[in-house]
Amino acid sequence: SYLFCYKRILILAFEDVYVTNIIDICCEIIFITLEIIAISVFHNFYYFMGIGSLKLIVQHMLGSHICNKKYGIKTKARRFHQEEKIIVADMKDVAPLKIATYIYGYTDNILISKFVGLSSVALYSNYILIVNALLGVSTMLTNAVKATFGLRLNSSEEKEPVSDRLDDYIFFQYIFSIISTLSFYILIDFFISKWLGH
Repeated sequence: SYLFCYKRILILAFEDVYVTNIIDICCEIIFITLEIIAISVFHNFYYFMGIGSLKLIVQHMLGSHICNKKYGIKTKARRFHQEEKIIVADMKDVAPLKIATYIYGYTDNILISKFVGLSSVALYSNYILIVNALLGVSTMLTNAVKATFGLRLNSSEEKEPVSDRLDDYIFFQYIFSIISTLSFYILIDFFISKWLGH
């Protein structure tokens, strides 16, 4: 995915976040449907895992293709050996963080099922599903504004008005997170019980 994700960043820099959001939503719908088919029809967990891994690659390849078409980006045959060495060194520094993220993020269900039981994993998954949906919505909202601040800071001579708007934006994020957290804390048990039963 590292070979393609920089073009998604270019799309964000051109303030076309909606393009990446459309790609992500379409890929989510298609690949979740494929995962359901893999589990219900083929009864094969390896197909399920493979489809999940393929989703990220397809998202980045689609973003790369759209970026090439929309902005006319051509790949050059010339190689930049010095820059390649810097990128490889940076990737070696980031690799342990990525591995730790996967271990931290994807072993919680295994540990809960081992020590507490599978029924607790099912309950936990319901809550995590809601948390991830809220995080997805808030990430889409915040990512839509990032490029605007970058362009304003780059083009504006006076940094004070942009800095004031950035402070307002950070305050808005703070208020949004407080409201989301309190609403989640107060309503989640009621919502889960109405949705899935007590």
